[in-house]
Amino acid sequence: MTPEQCLAARKLLGWSRLEAQRRTGLAYSTLQDFELGTTAATPTTRNRLRAAFEAAGIAFDADGGSGARLCDPTGPDGDEP
Repeated sequence: MTPEQCLAARKLLGWSRLEAQRRTGLAYSTLQDFELGTTAATPTTRNRLRAAFEAAGIAFDADGGSGARLCDPTGPDGDEP
């Protein structure tokens, strides 16, 4: 996961950094620094972000590009309507 993918996924879901923090258990500063590119994310951080975003319906480009898209029509909470 790239910083661009993280930001794109969060924006697609309408999540603030605080919401992403709540859903991943990561520190706010970790999310901010990763998205801004000031700090590289650890594999654990990337895995936690990816898991939270995918659970909410985000799919990432398979080719490793910087894209992300919303695939799950259940909504931003990942819950059935």
